[in-house]
Amino acid sequence: MGGRMKAKAIGIGSAALLGLVASCLPASAEPRTVMSGDGKLVSVWEERGRANPGRDAVVSSIAFSVTDASGTRVGTVPPTGDAARDSAPFLATDGSGSLVLVWSRFDGVYRKIAFSRFTDDAWTNFRFLTFGPGNDDLPLFAAGQDGSFLFYVVQPSRFFYAPIDLASGVLFGPPRAIDVLGLGRQRPRLKSPGNGPLQGVTDAPVNWRGCRDGGCAAQQSRILLPGGGTVQGGIDAPVVLHCVKAHAWGVGSGHGCRKQVLVFPTADAGTVMVAEFLNGRVSLLAFMPAPAQAPLQFADLLAERFLPNACN
Repeated sequence: MGGRMKAKAIGIGSAALLGLVASCLPASAEPRTVMSGDGKLVSVWEERGRANPGRDAVVSSIAFSVTDASGTRVGTVPPTGDAARDSAPFLATDGSGSLVLVWSRFDGVYRKIAFSRFTDDAWTNFRFLTFGPGNDDLPLFAAGQDGSFLFYVVQPSRFFYAPIDLASGVLFGPPRAIDVLGLGRQRPRLKSPGNGPLQGVTDAPVNWRGCRDGGCAAQQSRILLPGGGTVQGGIDAPVVLHCVKAHAWGVGSGHGCRKQVLVFPTADAGTVMVAEFLNGRVSLLAFMPAPAQAPLQFADLLAERFLPNACN
């Protein structure tokens, strides 16, 4: 974090964002790569292909690589080399520049969120952060003026957050649910991402489709959406907004801001909804088209780009 969790996302322009939207790289092909405070380039990724004895499912481990002046070293984050399934790694730096890893690990009954730090060129003993019934998956964490937060999914459709001490790997309070589905009933309140003028916008009537659970009531609205880099004035076109999925593709945060920005896919994954998080509530900032298979970098960069608007 050190000001921003994803330094590579700082300064990306509207044209670059549109290029990311058009990308169709599979998320599974991308490791998460972060620079540590001491200059090491560390990557983590889910490595599949080992059969778990007694189970039909294919299990996986969390692999990592470290690159510095002495070269590149590759290994497996302990204890993920065992027969349990480990998946969905998320890596970022804390305020001191140390690397923190969270992932989903099978504990013999359910999948729980696990935690480890990369310190003195090694991973610390892992610990579980969540303990309730159900499968916990797809963790993210972020930090700001009010502290650090863990975000994760309790399958199949609940999204939770909890304050976390990244130094010790201990939650400060009980996990609480976030009304992600309620985003589908909100209207975007921003005209453009980031600071400065947007080169073009689309003035579009939007059909908010109803959810099966009764949320996302149908209504018509006209909003401004990010458009092409040279469009002046806008294009009038219908847009259909489906209900949001209860998990996040990416997160952006900074120590100079109280809020965090989360990027959620809609139910058909054809659109992403950008929302700010504060005190357990999410507010819709904007939405835009998503790649058929959104790469990890797409959501991370998008969240970082919207962070200045959320903080202002």
